[in-house]
Amino acid sequence: MVETWAYGDKAVLYSEDSRVWQAALEAGLKPMAEYRRPDGVLFAKQFVGDKETVQKVAGAVVKQYAPA
Repeated sequence: MVETWAYGDKAVLYSEDSRVWQAALEAGLKPMAEYRRPDGVLFAKQFVGDKETVQKVAGAVVKQYAPA
């Protein structure tokens, strides 16, 4: 799952997929938040960056991991 939204003049990307986390970091997005279950297991991360980069990462993920 990937979600994006505007954040002032930036954009935010949220995902529960570690492959997306890696792609976000490689694209230069900055970590913004981590989400953990009550038992401490990491299940999601949120990143922030310029709108163009966020949309590029989200678009690439959708293309790469969309069902055939």
